[in-house]
Amino acid sequence: MAWELWVKGRVTKVRVVCQKYGDDFNHWAIFLLLDDRKRSIKLDTKHTPGSYYTNHLFVTVCDFTLPRSALKYWDFKVDSRYGDGKASVPYRYFGREIFIKQRDYYRTDHGLGCRWWVYTVIRDFCEKELIELDPYERLWRHLQFVYSEYRPRRRQMVNRGSFPDHMDSDDDLSYSERSDIEHSDGEWSGDSASSEESSDIDDLD
Repeated sequence: MAWELWVKGRVTKVRVVCQKYGDDFNHWAIFLLLDDRKRSIKLDTKHTPGSYYTNHLFVTVCDFTLPRSALKYWDFKVDSRYGDGKASVPYRYFGREIFIKQRDYYRTDHGLGCRWWVYTVIRDFCEKELIELDPYERLWRHLQFVYSEYRPRRRQMVNRGSFPDHMDSDDDLSYSERSDIEHSDGEWSGDSASSEESSDIDDLD
């Protein structure tokens, strides 16, 4: 199982990262930041070899907390109730939630849909109270844009893939999700990417 990694350390933050992926697209992934402040565990959905529509979870231990390809990122604090009162949580709790909810398998339309996967996993973490409550509502409006180094952000419909349990029906969506694009006059684009990477490896495959 992809999650069965031997890793020393505890998770202090959950970081959602929007990365460069060509000129017209982004790729989104989740990084679990470890308490040594140098490493992270990357949670990513990628195409299964030989299939353009089927994705599986890929888990990677990274020697950095922010990839060079990052354009934007948003951090969420962990809930100390799972950390024995500490401001950190054993990483196995996050992995357990992913596999219980069957988020390790994901079917996409035309190979798109990483934003919906990221959003769903963050929502799961919130509902399990692994991270601060309701950040996914704040994250949702930022997921609806394509970001660029040189051009203003532009709106793009969130492509919704499907999971084995088919839990994500329209009846379960909030008002902002059903509207698909939450109009907002406020401009809060998260933290700009900074050079935190301590590795020469380009994270984007």
